[in-house]
Amino acid sequence: MQPFVYAEIARYGLERNLKTSSGGFATERRFKTASGAFIIGSAAYQDIASSRIANKFFSKDGLSSRELMPYPLDPLRQPAPWTKYDHVTVKDRLDEIEDESREDKDVFEAFLRTFGGVTGGELSWTETLRWFALGGHDLERVAEFAGVYKLGNGGMTSLARLILQDYRGDVLMGTTIQEVSQERDFVSLTATNGSRVKAKQVVCTVPL
Repeated sequence: MQPFVYAEIARYGLERNLKTSSGGFATERRFKTASGAFIIGSAAYQDIASSRIANKFFSKDGLSSRELMPYPLDPLRQPAPWTKYDHVTVKDRLDEIEDESREDKDVFEAFLRTFGGVTGGELSWTETLRWFALGGHDLERVAEFAGVYKLGNGGMTSLARLILQDYRGDVLMGTTIQEVSQERDFVSLTATNGSRVKAKQVVCTVPL
């Protein structure tokens, strides 16, 4: 379900290093509540509760997740009714659901927090909706696509190093860029040590 990344993994002969990453934890203690306390219960019950809540959580104002975001690979393509709710957080949406227990909603929020590494009050509801839509509007598939497989023998760093070995341009390591200036015909980079680099193009991969 991530064909472009997989194509690169296969190109460098790393596909045999793929392995499953789940199953190495005590499933009855795998979720925490918003307050940080462990939830004790069977994994099967937690999965059922999360799937049940997902059907409510990813619908809004009578619109299903498919109607809200019909084109998750091109989310701004019209119609895109999800944009009306871009200000809503995960916590906002969970608070609107009143017919589920706080404990079950905590379990669900704990799963969603893995999408952004932040609390439900800081995580965009529409971003989790996009993940859900990319997973075929199925919570179990989202969990499988995003969390089951990883690269052994060096992880994603091994892939990054192989890509870098193919690169034929200049490499500048250990240098902090202080300023990026766009000129008419080139881009100028100024480092904190005072050095400058000019280039036709700059690709920034710093996470937003």
